[in-house]
Amino acid sequence: MAAVIALRPETEHGEEILDELERRTEVRPMQVIDDGTRRYYLDSVDADVDAFDSMLFQIDTGWREHITNWRN
Repeated sequence: MAAVIALRPETEHGEEILDELERRTEVRPMQVIDDGTRRYYLDSVDADVDAFDSMLFQIDTGWREHITNWRN
């Protein structure tokens, strides 16, 4: 099952967290919307909308204060 994950940075630190996520996972957004939302397509059997949550937590335990995870 594939998943599309949309993450919107709410702060400058949120942008930094997403930059670090992309660096660590080598996953690039398939689309960046005008409001800064980055849409990622994960083509994996185990992919779901929470696929990045544990990695985001490793980067910053308070990531939810800086990023909105749109449940697509």
